Amino acid sequence: MHRLSIAKKWILYLLTPVVLLVAAAVLVSFFGIRSYFYSETENYLNEKANILYKSIISTENIESVKILIQNYEEKDKIELMGIDSQGDVVVTSSGFIIDVADMPDFQKAAYSKASRGVYVGMGQTGHRIMAVSVLLPHGNSSLRAIRLVVSLQKVDARIGELTAYVGIVGLVIIALFIWLGIYFTRSIIHPLRNISGVANSIAEGHFDYRLMTDSNDEIGDLCRVINHMAEELGKTEDMQNEFISSVSHELRTPLTAIQGWVETLGSIKDTQSPEYKEGMKIVTSETERLSMMVEELLDFSRIRLGKLAMNFEKIDLVAEVTEAYLMFKKRAEIENKTLQYDEPEDIIIAVGDRFRLKQVFINIIDNALKYSGEGSTVAVKVSTDEEFVTIKVIDNGNGIDAKDLPYIKNKFYKVDNTVKGSGIGLAVADEIITLHSGELDIASEKGIGTVVTIKLPLKNSEEAVQ
Repeated sequence: MHRLSIAKKWILYLLTPVVLLVAAAVLVSFFGIRSYFYSETENYLNEKANILYKSIISTENIESVKILIQNYEEKDKIELMGIDSQGDVVVTSSGFIIDVADMPDFQKAAYSKASRGVYVGMGQTGHRIMAVSVLLPHGNSSLRAIRLVVSLQKVDARIGELTAYVGIVGLVIIALFIWLGIYFTRSIIHPLRNISGVANSIAEGHFDYRLMTDSNDEIGDLCRVINHMAEELGKTEDMQNEFISSVSHELRTPLTAIQGWVETLGSIKDTQSPEYKEGMKIVTSETERLSMMVEELLDFSRIRLGKLAMNFEKIDLVAEVTEAYLMFKKRAEIENKTLQYDEPEDIIIAVGDRFRLKQVFINIIDNALKYSGEGSTVAVKVSTDEEFVTIKVIDNGNGIDAKDLPYIKNKFYKVDNTVKGSGIGLAVADEIITLHSGELDIASEKGIGTVVTIKLPLKNSEEAVQ
């Protein structure tokens, strides 16, 4: 498709219509002015014709009529003619008998009920004229009609002058519109070119580029949005780089342990020896850890593609939280930490994906233990009201700095890079809870601890199952 620049669009869609409208206005003005002046001239001639008509019909002597015509007081402006019944000019106010071959106004008057005709056109002198013919009643004057003829040369000159004024005003309007259009388009095109250049640089990975934002209009807003986008992309790239580095390290650690112990186990002949059992335990543990990391990466990929599927069914939420607690009970004892959980006596039925929700509970409890020091306490609490079931995981560990808290659920974000993890677990957990129409909130204070609150709707109805 043919590309149209903003300047070309302005010319096509704005300037061209304005020029056409101004041209149309000048043309309409010309016809309006001409119509007005011609109408006034015709009215003036008709008024003079009426006065002459009354004077002539009251005069019976032909010679007196001719003298009246010859001595017409406005003969310096109007040519007055007397026409006989044959259609010939027999007397004029100028004193010269003019042989007028064509008098359309006289012909119109002869066939008009008003006994009056008007003609506007070229005269014998080559100038435009206006002629009014009025038929006289049959009488002793032997004249059939009187004809008043006036030159339109001065009238046309005045019409042209006024039309020229209108045209000049139109040209001034067009010139002003062009100037304003050029100024306006430049005020848009130049910033857009800068925006385009910076956007291309950002697209190439130069996230340190910034746009000037000195205007308070839509262009300024766009510049600020692009600057914010570049800043966020820069942060995301840094987090992705840290994520890749962290994941690479996290994957290498279990793989190295597995590889080392597999080689060691290959040299141990007694499968009942403590060393062999310890090695198998470590290999199993590291394999599970590696599998969990890979699953997190797969979930992250599914989220990005919008393909994180949920298998909704009626489940007992208490059972899922309890299973997650039991998974970490032994680990907490080994790490000299206290994991508290008062299992509710009542069954809490909700609609959800049991495996995905258990994944969330595991992630939250794992993080609470991970970021809590030796001797700390992690408490898991479950409560319900008429609409929601609330699961809280409370720890008195390291806490999260206020500047990190807004980004804690972002993909790749890690508060402490020295702690094991990929940085996408919370992002996946938040997405799972969102897909369950729930909320995952994190409140924390540095050095005091963290409270993670999960709220899931109880009245999710049968729709999710169907």
